[in-house]
Amino acid sequence: MKVGRDKIKMDPDLRVREAIGLVFTRFAEMQSIRQVFLSLRSDQIALPWQWKRLREAAKPANQQAV
Repeated sequence: MKVGRDKIKMDPDLRVREAIGLVFTRFAEMQSIRQVFLSLRSDQIALPWQWKRLREAAKPANQQAV
């Protein structure tokens, strides 16, 4: 999560941290964000998302989320 103008801090929510870690781990293996997206969709992984900072939910991976 963004903190200030030029700093990033890990989200306190464990689900969010695990999802981010999974995306980065798969990217390190696959070297392609499209392949990461396709593998997450294939494995039916839901990524957490926040709408207008009001509601949090999980939805299937899509290209914007990855």
